[in-house]
Amino acid sequence: MLAALSAALGDIPHFGGSAGDDNYLHHTHVYFDGAFHSSAAVVLLVNTCLDFEVFTTHHIQPRQEKLVVTRADSTLRRVYELNAEPAAQEYAALIGVPPNSSTTAPSPPTRWRCASTSATTCGPSSRCTTTAA
Repeated sequence: MLAALSAALGDIPHFGGSAGDDNYLHHTHVYFDGAFHSSAAVVLLVNTCLDFEVFTTHHIQPRQEKLVVTRADSTLRRVYELNAEPAAQEYAALIGVPPNSSTTAPSPPTRWRCASTSATTCGPSSRCTTTAA
């Protein structure tokens, strides 16, 4: 989709994001026109005479050290080893914290259970409840 959009837009700057379901990427939704849609994308075109700049931001700080993923499960999107070492230990050593410093387990991913079977109405609305996966 991005290749087709890039070809169509030419020199017009474009940017975007993606929908995710706690990184499972099985039941993603985008919200448009009052409803949630699966297997869909939303494209918004803006024309302005004002100057603007496309930029990115995130919470990750760049470092000189490099980590190489040496064992992973791409289907589950999990990294098990970095630089041929257990991933948690190698990452903890890199950022300077003890490898077992976490005192709580991560929260389970949230799953939406919807009253409607229509994919266009499923999502975080009053018709849905959440349960731990």
